[in-house]
Amino acid sequence: MQLSRLFGRVAITLVLTTSALTVAPVVSAYAGWLPGDNQEVTTTYYSDATRTVVVGQTVYGNCGNDYSWGTDSAYLSRALTDC
Repeated sequence: MQLSRLFGRVAITLVLTTSALTVAPVVSAYAGWLPGDNQEVTTTYYSDATRTVVVGQTVYGNCGNDYSWGTDSAYLSRALTDC
């Protein structure tokens, strides 16, 4: 009985730890890119590390020009601009 309780607690701890590790990178990726008043963030996605072929773009913020096209990738650049 005690052993099954211990395994149950270990399993819950592992699930919670894994969930936290999965969410943390997503939150930190946008932490520095929150636009202020009259600003927008432009994220441009590239096909590879050379960053020569654009495959998508996302624009969001407080300028009223939010849009997204193409695909996301691990190779990106971001710019914060005023409107």
